[in-house]
Amino acid sequence: MNTVWLSCVRRRYWYHLYVLVVVVPAIYLKPYLDLQASAVGAAEAGLRGESLAVGPWHLELKERAEEEPFWHPSEGFVKSFRLKPCAACVSQIRPFSSA
Repeated sequence: MNTVWLSCVRRRYWYHLYVLVVVVPAIYLKPYLDLQASAVGAAEAGLRGESLAVGPWHLELKERAEEEPFWHPSEGFVKSFRLKPCAACVSQIRPFSSA
């Protein structure tokens, strides 16, 4: 009799533990996704862009205006840029492969 009661309590314990494993991450999922969406929007907000014509293609070069170049010991001063082709040019440009 005592072992039956103990196994029932054990099953309930594991059931509630599994429910918590599923529910707790689901509670924090919406704020996490909102934070990711705002980070993506913020990444594009502070960029300064300039259009360039390279051969038959039109490219948009973007840089973060408030960011200064930083010193890299083996390469000197480094600053990151984003290069985006126009929508019509995307199919004509071969993607980069590191093979």
